[in-house]
Amino acid sequence: FSTRTSIINGVVSISRSYIYVLKPAAVGKFTIGETILNYNGKEYKSNTIDIEVVDKANVAQRQKESDEIDLESRVFIEFFVDKEEAYTYEQIILTFRLFYQRGLPIDDLEYEEPEIRNFIKESLGDQKQYEVVRNGMIYSVVELKKALFPVVSGEIKLDPAKLHCSLILRSNRMGARKDLFEDTFFDDFFGRNQQKYPLTRASNPITLRIKPLPEQGKPDNFSGAVGNFSFNVEAAPTNVKVGDPITLTMRINGNGNLQSISEPSFKFVDENNFKTYPPETKTNITRTDNGIKGGKLFSKVIEPQNADITHTPGVSFSFFNPESGKYQTIVANPLPVNVEAAEHEEHLRLYVRDAEANKNQ
Repeated sequence: FSTRTSIINGVVSISRSYIYVLKPAAVGKFTIGETILNYNGKEYKSNTIDIEVVDKANVAQRQKESDEIDLESRVFIEFFVDKEEAYTYEQIILTFRLFYQRGLPIDDLEYEEPEIRNFIKESLGDQKQYEVVRNGMIYSVVELKKALFPVVSGEIKLDPAKLHCSLILRSNRMGARKDLFEDTFFDDFFGRNQQKYPLTRASNPITLRIKPLPEQGKPDNFSGAVGNFSFNVEAAPTNVKVGDPITLTMRINGNGNLQSISEPSFKFVDENNFKTYPPETKTNITRTDNGIKGGKLFSKVIEPQNADITHTPGVSFSFFNPESGKYQTIVANPLPVNVEAAEHEEHLRLYVRDAEANKNQ
């Protein structure tokens, strides 16, 4: 029994509360009847209450199932690839996403990446964070992406990805006794009665089927480039003398593992026509949600060795296009150049006049 008195705008009001503790004696469905109050000649009746008494073990199991279902919908992960069948050295995009209900207090995030063997791995930038709506619920999303390039063929299995985290929950949600008169505002403000609830999420394993590159139709100058590329060649200067340097600028652009692309092939009419030097290379990589793309530049110096030369050597680049399942060769035709004979230098000769006469003096 408790009494509470309040004064608002000079008006005094008194309320009385009667609290009863009922302990069920049997399992089943029951109805608590109405309560009757007689006051100043009037009769007041309360509502009835329907309750169900179940076995204690069933209560614990139902609570556990309820919590598991609730957490499954509030925190989950996705782990998938953009294709499950690919060729060796073909780009595969691997995506990991964490979903958790917006506003859900979560801490101690730890992403356990599966061990990935037999692949060249490239990160596709920093993690992204955004929000989506699914099944009427707003989720915060953390996303990580990688580009994988398989180096062997056959069936390869990626182990499950795992996420470890902690949910910060009120202790009464963890099964503790709830005080009828606790001040929830101050508990929330000062963080009292909060506990970390450890949680682990694991994805399903992923099985990839990697096919070897076909032997049929493979060009002689193929060096392992897999993707979809363009190729062009420029020469400068084009008016030179014998022995002067000409720089061939060869650009390869497209999608794929640019780091593995080697120098294009040259076709000389006569290998003695030019003196060549190893190329300088520069790779420009752009990492996007759709994978790695960019360009690779080869700068190669060649020196014409006679004035009869009218064109640079032809250059070709071969790659395997996984979209068509075929090899492609792009040929850059010889570029016209004007080569003039080098100017002859006169050797200086020193003569000593009357050397014999002076010798005897």
